[in-house]
Amino acid sequence: MDSKKIITPAHYDAFTCAAGDCPDTCCKDWDIVVDGETLEFYEDLGGDVMRHIVTDDDGDVIIKFEGGVCPFLSEDRLCAIQKKHGAQRLCATCRAFPRVTQDYTEFEERLLTLACPEAARLIVVGRDKFSFIDNSSVERSDNGYDRDYMNFLLHARFLTAEKLRSDKPFTEKMRDVLSLSEHVQQLIDDERFTEPPEEYEPLGFSGGEEARARVFELHKGLDVMDKEWLMTAVSCKNEKLPANLDEELSSLALYYVARYYLTAISSYDIITTIKRAWCAAVVCAALTARENAENDPLARALIYQKYSKEIEHSDENLDLMTDAFLGEGFDSRVLL
Repeated sequence: MDSKKIITPAHYDAFTCAAGDCPDTCCKDWDIVVDGETLEFYEDLGGDVMRHIVTDDDGDVIIKFEGGVCPFLSEDRLCAIQKKHGAQRLCATCRAFPRVTQDYTEFEERLLTLACPEAARLIVVGRDKFSFIDNSSVERSDNGYDRDYMNFLLHARFLTAEKLRSDKPFTEKMRDVLSLSEHVQQLIDDERFTEPPEEYEPLGFSGGEEARARVFELHKGLDVMDKEWLMTAVSCKNEKLPANLDEELSSLALYYVARYYLTAISSYDIITTIKRAWCAAVVCAALTARENAENDPLARALIYQKYSKEIEHSDENLDLMTDAFLGEGFDSRVLL
């Protein structure tokens, strides 16, 4: 059997944890699930370590936070477990973050999540073009999924990325992407995977300010860890959006396409990925305007990171957004 192809974008290899210099900490607010091997090691350590290990209502073994912060975080903002026992003794969650692996049998894509400030700086503020998204295809028929369908998705994802890499203003790019995506979604729904996805009629858009208001109204009903942040975010709906963010917002949308588009191999849903990307761009651009961050790269990186941490990394919020996207108020034609 041929060896698996490992695909990594440039930002993946460029990433280095900022550690104590990070403006945030990845072990703050989130539940950190402890894997079995690490739990055995912690049990051997016993004492002060195990008193922080509990089982939650879902049956997961987690680290019990104190005041929203991991009890193993030392005063220098470094992990006491790692300092004393080495990175190999971190639980799998901490060891991997912010790295994300997506395994499609014949190939594997490794990315970074925007929920890390340094990753957000490299990807969005760094204007990553995600050049690894090319017009590739799979060859084997024993990957556990329909080969024709995966090749259809790979080609459609490439066409989507090409539109986001164009020189057009971001809103025009997204109109092009939504037009393509609605056509691709219809082909998926009809299981017409052998038809060329690039042959479609552009949509007519009529969303305007009402559509933008609906994006913020949708976010108002989401469940986040930082309620104050959400109040600020939804209060930005009337902000005049900065004119110099087109390339960054394109990279933000490319991130969503890179990370989520191929999940349609099992969900049969690509349009939700595109609508999520648009919502993220609208809110992050408005927050940039509110915070006067147009000329502050670090502040913008933190805006993208915070949105990812609060919205993108919540399955509950993603489900709420998906349900909303199925309604008439978020039809692509009235979304922009």
